[in-house]
Amino acid sequence: MDELRRKRRAIGAKSENAEKKLAKMGPENKGLPLQTDLLEKLRTEMRQVNEECRLGSAELMGVDGYRHSYGGVEARRLQAAVSE
Repeated sequence: MDELRRKRRAIGAKSENAEKKLAKMGPENKGLPLQTDLLEKLRTEMRQVNEECRLGSAELMGVDGYRHSYGGVEARRLQAAVSE
């Protein structure tokens, strides 16, 4: 989990830098498509890392704890249905 968190922070920092650089670029800048592609790749990578973190949290808490923690009302409904 710690490795995923470090990776997530690093990707976030790179993404912020790419966004700032992209914001400074004008439409006539020849590096614009390259910077846009980089930012899109970083966003995709961040989504993947977030999913890995979410799955890792589910494994650490166990499925029931994860549902209760993140599912809120839906988790309570499932637990009530199972109890009946």
